[in-house]
Amino acid sequence: MLNIAIENGIINIDTIQKKIEMNERKKFIEKHTYSIWQGKDGKFYTYLPDEDNKRGKRLVKRTSEKAIEDEIVKFYKAKEDEPTVIQVYSNWISEKLEYGEITRQTKDKYETNFKRFFENKYLPIANRKIRYIDEEILESFIKTAISKLELTQKAYSDMRILINGIFKYAKKKHYTSLSITSFMGDLEISEKSFKKNHKSDCELVFSKDEELLIERFVMENEPTLIELGIILAFKTGLRVGEISTLSWSDVGENKIHISKTEIRYRDDNGKYVFDVQNFPKSDAGFRDVIITADTKELMRKIKMLNPFGQYIFMKNGKRIKGQAFTRRLYVICDRIGIGERSIHKARKTYATKLIDGNVPESVIKTQMGHTDIRTTLDHYYFNNKTESEMQEYIAKALSM
Repeated sequence: MLNIAIENGIINIDTIQKKIEMNERKKFIEKHTYSIWQGKDGKFYTYLPDEDNKRGKRLVKRTSEKAIEDEIVKFYKAKEDEPTVIQVYSNWISEKLEYGEITRQTKDKYETNFKRFFENKYLPIANRKIRYIDEEILESFIKTAISKLELTQKAYSDMRILINGIFKYAKKKHYTSLSITSFMGDLEISEKSFKKNHKSDCELVFSKDEELLIERFVMENEPTLIELGIILAFKTGLRVGEISTLSWSDVGENKIHISKTEIRYRDDNGKYVFDVQNFPKSDAGFRDVIITADTKELMRKIKMLNPFGQYIFMKNGKRIKGQAFTRRLYVICDRIGIGERSIHKARKTYATKLIDGNVPESVIKTQMGHTDIRTTLDHYYFNNKTESEMQEYIAKALSM
């Protein structure tokens, strides 16, 4: 209807545009909290906010009232076009989510990291206008966060993802002229700056004896589906999100097909949602995991407890969430008197056994769902030998 009225000259588009501009002008002038006055020299005066001035304001004069109002409108309009870091971040993250470049689970992680890094109490920059953040301020922010928040290299990597994303988006939108790629390339940060989180190998994997104790504890009682899922993690190295979303159609004669995983994100009310994502964590996550005769027998026992469920691991008609497996493993570790470790450590134990067993690297990559064997070697391979086993290996080596 509006288009028809415009086309037939009932409504003049220029009149509408002028009215919009008048309303915008009125909005900015009403927003101005300082009075306008005429001096003895006949000129008009007012104050405008100024963060760089000690008084927080600066005096402005013009030859006419309209000219002073024009300056007020110009000032507040420019302010409106100067977003803060948090505003740029929100726009950037919303765009990435809209285009499917990130999942809601990743968005949640970014939200948590943004609050941790950009709203820190030592040098927060979340509410600063991004146009005024130069290289000196940004370097101070980064180095203060590393020092005061005691960041590890991994945490700094998480912060760097956000910094790069925010400032690249800001430059694309012409909010800043700062080249973040050049800045980060020139930034010098010593490795000594980062906090070191040292964990012994026994905290990162299970020894052969510990794995046997866990399996014996489960099998000597009446095992639940959750407990059998824990044993499956040790025998296949599957991620817990992959285990919790398995269906019987994924299980073949000699392999388990992986094509799904569990994701967790907050809904619009801030409540956690646990959902099934119909693709794995990465492209390499699409795989067929070879299973042994021992694992086939385990799957037979699992099927006896839930032969017809939509998912293999269900309780009271609902899919068992990934976190339930870790919680139960903590309890089992406590019961058998060993150090608590998450179910992800079962995956690392599996990788360690494959490497120690001289399984070809190409097979290990496929079983683990890794793109590069270096990922497995650098982050999943640890010493799971007992002290007596290590003494035996070393004695044998030295006797040659």
